[in-house]
Amino acid sequence: MAAPRPQLLISDGNDWTADFPTIDLPYLKHVYGLYDRKDLVQNVHLPDEQHDYGPAKRQAMYAFVAKHFSLETTPFKDPSGRFSEEGCVVEEEAKLYTFGMDRQKLPPNALHSFIQLQQALR
Repeated sequence: MAAPRPQLLISDGNDWTADFPTIDLPYLKHVYGLYDRKDLVQNVHLPDEQHDYGPAKRQAMYAFVAKHFSLETTPFKDPSGRFSEEGCVVEEEAKLYTFGMDRQKLPPNALHSFIQLQQALR
């Protein structure tokens, strides 16, 4: 369903994506080829890395997004040409919850169970 929109798939050698470049990517290239857009599906394979969102994966994503959104990247790169993460802030976990860690900020009419959802949909 993503074809033919640009898509970057990042894989590594130590999880279920280990064979992505040889098994999955050719299939996706075929699907994108049906739209004559094989160039829009890309893979960055990092065979010596683990399943995470480490620096190499983020660097690949930054470049991909910048390319497909036609972004000027010079102000965001360090002298070595890598995207700088210097201004990035890692928020404390509590701030990452929309409704608070204990859901104390849920709206009064929030559904709290699957049964409530079923009743609301009837």
